[in-house]
Amino acid sequence: MRYAILRDFLMAFLAGREWDPMPTFVPGPGTDANALDVTPDRLVMLTFGSGAGLSVEQVFDRPIVQVRAAGNQSDYDDGERLAYDLDRGMLSVDSSRDIGGVWVTGITRVGGNPQLLLIDDADRANFTCTYAMESETGYDN
Repeated sequence: MRYAILRDFLMAFLAGREWDPMPTFVPGPGTDANALDVTPDRLVMLTFGSGAGLSVEQVFDRPIVQVRAAGNQSDYDDGERLAYDLDRGMLSVDSSRDIGGVWVTGITRVGGNPQLLLIDDADRANFTCTYAMESETGYDN
């Protein structure tokens, strides 16, 4: 699974939930201050990790991804709602399906629901949640 494929999937999911304006998406890592400064408005950061490794005769990989959501300035509820909608989008992949040309057998949370990480310098509530997925290795995508 590549960043752009997951980004496009989540953007389409949020569009279906009528997010307007759409948050800005950036790749992680979540500690990258420059990524946080891309916009003072809504922001979604996707940070991939190596996860559990290959499975099914090395056809599938099992990466993890941290989803970090920052809402509008001075609006805690906006950040929390964005994080929970992203959580719904990730968990909507509960069985095998194609996502942007990559076969994914499922996405699960590694722990609990999205939680507040911090209030950043732009006064945005930042929530994070981590997921594990099993997807085609992506060498051809």
